[in-house]
Amino acid sequence: MRIVLTLLLMIAAAPAWADWVLVSTNDSVDSFADSASLEVQSSFWGMRFSRVGNRVVKVRQLMNFKIPQRSNGSWVRPQGFNPEWNGTYMSLKSSVVYDCDSSEFELLSYDAYTSPMGSGTHEGTYWWTTSARSRGQNKAKWEPVAPGSKEAAFLNFVCGNQDSPKVQRQKEIYFSVSRGVPRKELEKEITRVIDRQHLATPGQAMIYILDQNIAYLPQINSIVKKAASDAGVKLPPDDPLDAAEDRVKLAREIRAMTQAREAIAALEAEAR
Repeated sequence: MRIVLTLLLMIAAAPAWADWVLVSTNDSVDSFADSASLEVQSSFWGMRFSRVGNRVVKVRQLMNFKIPQRSNGSWVRPQGFNPEWNGTYMSLKSSVVYDCDSSEFELLSYDAYTSPMGSGTHEGTYWWTTSARSRGQNKAKWEPVAPGSKEAAFLNFVCGNQDSPKVQRQKEIYFSVSRGVPRKELEKEITRVIDRQHLATPGQAMIYILDQNIAYLPQINSIVKKAASDAGVKLPPDDPLDAAEDRVKLAREIRAMTQAREAIAALEAEAR
């Protein structure tokens, strides 16, 4: 949820970033997707083989580094190259395709910028054409998406509207015990947990969130009382009937979450 609030503040402060959605973050880089650039294709001709029949999504990405980066000099000769550039950059915009069925990705091109969020001087466009690949220049290729990587977060984001039937069923179960929270926020929380906990699938993320909620719910009353005590606020005495009713409601919520967790875990255990 902290990521969601941070993103909202960033959007409010910088309208030019409005299409960029924070997908992954760590100590060195914040990674964004341009939600307006999503292009779903039924097939895509990659370097090694055709993706005919697979669900492939093309997206523009932005990597916003927290400290200056430097080129290792192995890039393909760019268009619009600045001969005076010393190789230092703060952000990269890239064009990437993701195969939702095989969990692979391919980097097509990227643009280097001297300032954060794709601002400052544009130092050139680096891309791999069919002719460049045939000459063996810095070959792009389909790569497997590693669990817990930023690519895994992007795969989950861009393929969110391409969920498999199993994940769709898992999400419906999860959403049924999360009433009152907008579905969009729940989707973002799943993405955040995949990224932060280095999980491989949305199902694993939902199980993790439910486990945390099941463990947390019984402690709510004691947490509220401690917070009130620390703040010097005197709470009214508990009404025995209200307290009994609250315990029944709590038991029902925990039972519903436990049943949802078991159902999601059973689906997760099924062969793909």
